[in-house]
Amino acid sequence: MYEIFNWITNVVAGPLTEVAYSSNIALLSVMFLGFVGSVAPCQISANIGAMMYFSNRQVQRRLSWIDITMYLLGKISVFSILGALFWLFGQSLSQDMIPFFVFARKMLGPLLIIMGLFFLGLFKLPGNFGFQLSSYLKDLSRRIGGKWGAFILGASFSFGFCPTMVWLFFGLVMPLVFQSSYGFILPPIFALGTAMPFLLFVGLSVVLGIDTAMIKRSREWGKWMQRVVGVLFLILGFADTITYW
Repeated sequence: MYEIFNWITNVVAGPLTEVAYSSNIALLSVMFLGFVGSVAPCQISANIGAMMYFSNRQVQRRLSWIDITMYLLGKISVFSILGALFWLFGQSLSQDMIPFFVFARKMLGPLLIIMGLFFLGLFKLPGNFGFQLSSYLKDLSRRIGGKWGAFILGASFSFGFCPTMVWLFFGLVMPLVFQSSYGFILPPIFALGTAMPFLLFVGLSVVLGIDTAMIKRSREWGKWMQRVVGVLFLILGFADTITYW
């Protein structure tokens, strides 16, 4: 059984892990980790919320590229501030934090299993870090509207941290920040990675056009995709747990 799971890990997870930790392509590594974060429970809901918000504006012929840019800047600002604070704190504790980074890598398997069960609808997560702040900012963005409302909306979705995002950002991205001479730009790159599904949706909606019927179909596709991701995460989670535990 161990050999089977080890083979699955090497075939599926091995190349992805190698990409994520290649020091020669740190920018792509962090972008990839951000994309992984985009399928975390808190970020899936955030990306769907952003898709619905901007698609409705496009249907109403009020979609503005300035609003989309401000939304992305809102996400970038939050991750940049969190990264800067963690970097300042970690400079004096860099050696002491090594066990934390090792533990973060070890927790990959169990977290993937939890995410897989969540995607399959077997349980609901109790909540996200910063949930109350995120809810307050979303309400504020609706009241303000326009480009600054979009900026606050992006910030609010970034504050909705769940355990998976905490592990990805602080456990995997921040070690790359410490190791890289241009580490200060990695948190913004990670933020863009978490928005990749949203950006893909915006691109397709502009090219293909969008209407209310397409919005409803995208919800159904999302449900089936969530189940597929759940099964995949369970396989990878069990493989990684058996390998590293």
